[in-house]
Amino acid sequence: MTAYPDEYVDDKIKNFFANFFIVSDTPTAHDKYTAQYDENATFIVGSNIATGAAEILEMRKGMWNNVAKRHHELIQVFPFQPSFAEVGEYALYGTVEYTFFDDSVSKIDWMSRMMLARGVDDEQPKITFYQVYANTVPMKL
Repeated sequence: MTAYPDEYVDDKIKNFFANFFIVSDTPTAHDKYTAQYDENATFIVGSNIATGAAEILEMRKGMWNNVAKRHHELIQVFPFQPSFAEVGEYALYGTVEYTFFDDSVSKIDWMSRMMLARGVDDEQPKITFYQVYANTVPMKL
């Protein structure tokens, strides 16, 4: 179960994050994944930067090229405000487990910064900025 600060009770945002990672872990949900972003959003993973819906869609598809399955676990959400108003900013912490086509498995920790804006007609929030930080280089001491 994802942890939030005790005083944070914005169920719309909690539901958004839960759904975001379900969609993120669905290999065929490229359009549904991209629809969670504002049309001019920026998405950064490592040194890869995508701006706008078309680039985000292409990056999303590329992220599945070598991965058969993946599973995110969102462990902690750190909101920068007590509730979602017009814009919300969040730090997220979790793990992701990848299963590759050769059946090898890798699990890593990640952190991210996400900014959300209200959707049209106060519907589902839209991501305006999302940057993921993950350690992908195993250290040998």
